[in-house]
Amino acid sequence: MGADAKYADAYSSRGAALLSKGYNDGAITDFNQAIRIDPKQIDAYVNRGLARVHKSDFDQALVDYDKAISLDPKHAGAHNGRGLVWFSKGETERAIAEYDKAIDLDPKQADAYSNRGLAWRRMGHVDRAMADFDQAISIDSKNAHAHYNRGMAVRQGRRRSRHDRLQPGDQSRSQKHRCVQESRTDLGCQG
Repeated sequence: MGADAKYADAYSSRGAALLSKGYNDGAITDFNQAIRIDPKQIDAYVNRGLARVHKSDFDQALVDYDKAISLDPKHAGAHNGRGLVWFSKGETERAIAEYDKAIDLDPKQADAYSNRGLAWRRMGHVDRAMADFDQAISIDSKNAHAHYNRGMAVRQGRRRSRHDRLQPGDQSRSQKHRCVQESRTDLGCQG
C-alpha cells in the first residue's frame, strides 16, 4: 500500500468517526478527500452515501451507492444503503429489492433485516416485519433500532387486531374509548 492509499484510508476512517457522531458535513469532506486520493475507496462512497441520506440529499446518495456497486457489485452495505434511499423516496418495493440483495450477499447484515422490516411495516405486512426485526435482533441483540421497530410493529399489529374484531357500528362508539386507553398506555398510565 502506497502513501497515498494510507492517506485515503485515514480520511475514510476519520470520516466514519465523524459520521458516527452525526457530523455529516465534516464526514462528507473527509470522504471526498479519500475518494480524491483513491477513487476506488468503496467504503468512502458507501459512508458518504449514508451521510447524504442523513442530510436528505437522496439523489447524491444514490450516485454514491451506484458508484460503490459498480466497483463491487457484491458489497452488501452498498445495496442496503441504496435501499435506504429508495425507502426515503417512498419507493418501498424498490427498497425491499435492495435489502433482499444485501441479505443475499451477507445474511448477517442485521441492519438490512431491520430496514426491510420497516419497509414491510410501511406496506402493512406486520408479520413479515416482525420476522425481519426478530432476525436482526438474533444477529445483533444490541441493535436498538430493531428492538424499537419491533415494538412499534407489535403495537401496529395489536391495533389492527382490535380494529378487525370491531363490528361496523362498534367502531364509532368505541373509538373515543380506544383513543383514551391508547393515550393512557402511551403515557405509562395503568388501569
